[in-house]
Amino acid sequence: MTFTVAFRFPLGRYHATPWDRSVKEGAIEWPPSPWRIARALIAVWYDKCADLPEDDVRAVLAAVSQPPVYHLPATVGAATIQYHPRTGPPAKEQATGKVPDAFLAINPNTPIYATWDTVLTGNETETADNTVGASEVPEVLEQDVGCFGSRATPPRTFATPGIS
Repeated sequence: MTFTVAFRFPLGRYHATPWDRSVKEGAIEWPPSPWRIARALIAVWYDKCADLPEDDVRAVLAAVSQPPVYHLPATVGAATIQYHPRTGPPAKEQATGKVPDAFLAINPNTPIYATWDTVLTGNETETADNTVGASEVPEVLEQDVGCFGSRATPPRTFATPGIS
């Protein structure tokens, strides 16, 4: 049995700086790490679903803490330079700061799928559905067949990227 989450990016952009890297490097964490997914679920739980049982939320977090198998759509890396005015005494070299804004361009209608080889109980599955559903972006797909939000099913071609 598996547990799958589908992520869509409605604006067609994915911004994520990898852990222990500077935003000025222009590096992009792709695909989203289990750490990033777990943080998003915790934030939604605290912000929108505080009534969910903590034990069930912890079980879902334990499930997503392991590296998933991903199905990834085509992406294109891009960046813009944002100019930020500096406040206080003028800098010696320049009066504005330049900050790169690196991102991946993604078709907003094509989801990415993260699949974990784990079994959730009925309560844990409901908790995952409520937590992920409250985020208004991804959707939880039921274990192996069917799904909660839409009728999408993950494609059969999956890839497991290297963990850095």
